[in-house]
Amino acid sequence: MISVMNNVSTSNVGKPVIIEKLEQGQQYIPETLRLVAAIIQESLAELVSPLLMVGLILSMSNFLLNGAVFSFNVAIPIIWVVVQSVAVDANLGVMVVRGVNNIHKGEYAKGMIYLGIAGALLFAHKPCRHQGVVNVLDA
Repeated sequence: MISVMNNVSTSNVGKPVIIEKLEQGQQYIPETLRLVAAIIQESLAELVSPLLMVGLILSMSNFLLNGAVFSFNVAIPIIWVVVQSVAVDANLGVMVVRGVNNIHKGEYAKGMIYLGIAGALLFAHKPCRHQGVVNVLDA
């Protein structure tokens, strides 16, 4: 009976022990959310970088081969446009978050570089008008 009474006992302010433990646990919620956001940000950054590299390699190959890569198959330019759109849009958010975080930490140069990259991604994102894409979209 005494052990049951200890579990239901109240502290000096009259709160049950279970309520006090719940209130103590609430202080960890913001830290947990920050950790989850950091994990998502890093995972997204790891996914986006290879997509940007594939797009760059395809673009350079297509340029050096005078359009032979994109004209080989009708689906290649469409896949390229989708991959690049996803990569640029996903990377834009990551760069803004990293830039703001670095500025808040006092690393102004690093933060401004990230924000500069984000600005370049924002203004470099334009519709692709490669010959294969134009023919597929106009058909």
